[in-house]
Amino acid sequence: KWLLDVQRFMGELELWLKARAKKNLSVWLATQELYDVQRTTLWQAVLASMPTKLLLPNTRALSGAVRPFYTDVGVSDESLQQLAQAQPFRDYLYVSPLGTRLFQCTLSPVERLLCAASRLDELAVLETMAEKMPAHELPAAWLRQWGHDDEAAILTTPDEGAPV
Repeated sequence: KWLLDVQRFMGELELWLKARAKKNLSVWLATQELYDVQRTTLWQAVLASMPTKLLLPNTRALSGAVRPFYTDVGVSDESLQQLAQAQPFRDYLYVSPLGTRLFQCTLSPVERLLCAASRLDELAVLETMAEKMPAHELPAAWLRQWGHDDEAAILTTPDEGAPV
């Protein structure tokens, strides 16, 4: 985020993005706050080369202060309504030249632990475990930590008890 305030970096990044667009390459931008990018000189280059967007639910999407960020990236009024009413951690809004659709991505408890663990208590445990054990043992141990012994067993070989 702090790099967005460094003009030399921003100028180079804008040139780099434009050069990549000419070569038909994809560049991913993930941000918690669209405002951080919108307030930079890079914003127009990002808009020009961002045909597809995946947006998270936001109960404040319809508020006067937030709405312009979404309309800038091409979200319609109807889609803004959907985004404002969408359920966090489940619903996502897909916006592209092909159309707009609200979709659900519901993870099972095991999928969430392996792909999207984000609670502070989970992250603290994971950090401690990562410091104490080899990386190849971590997924199975992580699942056992949260009571998913059967799933953890899938990640270990039966004869050695070692992770696959």
